[in-house]
Amino acid sequence: MSDKPEAESEEADEASADRHFAAIGRVASNWAYFELVIDDWCFRIADINRSIGSCFTTQVIGPSRKVDAFIALAGLFAPSSSIIGKLHEFAHDQIMPLSERRNRVVHDPWFVAVKGYGHRYEITARRKLREMIIKVSTDDVLKLARQIEEAVGDFHGLAGALYDEVSASSKRPPSKYVL
Repeated sequence: MSDKPEAESEEADEASADRHFAAIGRVASNWAYFELVIDDWCFRIADINRSIGSCFTTQVIGPSRKVDAFIALAGLFAPSSSIIGKLHEFAHDQIMPLSERRNRVVHDPWFVAVKGYGHRYEITARRKLREMIIKVSTDDVLKLARQIEEAVGDFHGLAGALYDEVSASSKRPPSKYVL
């Protein structure tokens, strides 16, 4: 009996693990890009310099809070826009579910993928302890990465339409100072 088939099997498993972990990295990178896009649209709507705005937005963790800030800006600059309702739906229907799935993929520990699958150790304690090992295919992780890319495109569409409305009105909200 030869050792060669076993060695080839180990190489195939290592290649499968590398592909799986690369897919996890793609999810993380796509999500980081999504957050950058949200920040950039906040700067455009508020008409502020990116460097100045980044001093604030880099302190805001997660796209849910970033989209909240964007929606608040939309309310200031285009309070009667129908896009605000669409942004609320987008935040609820797309960002929240994607965010939870992204958090599980990026923050849960993984066991080495074998033959196109990885096993993720999920442990949460939201009112009740949940602890389990979940088998996830590499293709499912890549599907999530693509869904995040689609959400970025959807956000660009909404934000661009809002920007067009704000630019057309050229109304700036009054400054309010409270001491």
